[in-house]
Amino acid sequence: MTRTFIALGGNLGPVEQNFQQAVSLLNQLPGSQVIQVSTTITSQPVGASSGNLFRNAVLNLETDLEPLELLKSLQEIEASFGRDRSVRWGPRPVDLDIILYDEQVISLPDLIIPHPACWYRRFVLIPMAEIAPDVIHPVKKLSFLELKEWFEKKELHIQFSGGENQLRTKLIKELETEFPKIKFNDIKQVGSKLSEAPVLIIWLGENENQELTFEDLPEVSRLDLSGHQEAEKQEELFERIVEVIQSVISA
Repeated sequence: MTRTFIALGGNLGPVEQNFQQAVSLLNQLPGSQVIQVSTTITSQPVGASSGNLFRNAVLNLETDLEPLELLKSLQEIEASFGRDRSVRWGPRPVDLDIILYDEQVISLPDLIIPHPACWYRRFVLIPMAEIAPDVIHPVKKLSFLELKEWFEKKELHIQFSGGENQLRTKLIKELETEFPKIKFNDIKQVGSKLSEAPVLIIWLGENENQELTFEDLPEVSRLDLSGHQEAEKQEELFERIVEVIQSVISA
């Protein structure tokens, strides 16, 4: 049997109950057994249409299924809960993603393993560090506990994108006063290096001089606040951002 790790996510309906049912269905797959399930945590939604806060967990599944067979089975389980894939980053009752398939590195049109975002997403690192702290990311060559601890030691890094330059500059200046230990800057400064990976990107909406869209942003936690650009809503915008940052700090 092959050791795999599956990420669970959801923000529609009775998510905890859905997770339990998904585990039961995974145990019914041919030659498959769920070995361990992590604690469930809460995370910010990723995507403009993703809806409410998510619940997330990771499980260890041993299986005889080949990677594409496993992917097909996971998608069938998602569909049984009413998962709608017509809206990218849409809300979902259950989301099942393959994080690792043993130590294999796989790059296919429909499947990339390790999951390309698993090394920096908090809602994957925390549960992985809980149930598989010594498991090594086959590309990064670090354990998931090391990756989690690395990000915990890094300066909290929040970036803004979209909207008008003047609004972004104003918000960053005000937030730097409110949160002096947090690094705020513009999405244009994002690079491909680990040291530059943001914890959260705040999207303020499209404008005439910017071709970048929400879906072009790196696949980290992203918050769409594009409906708050008007002057009369900017105080509400600032309060909403402060609320989100406080939730990130306390997470």
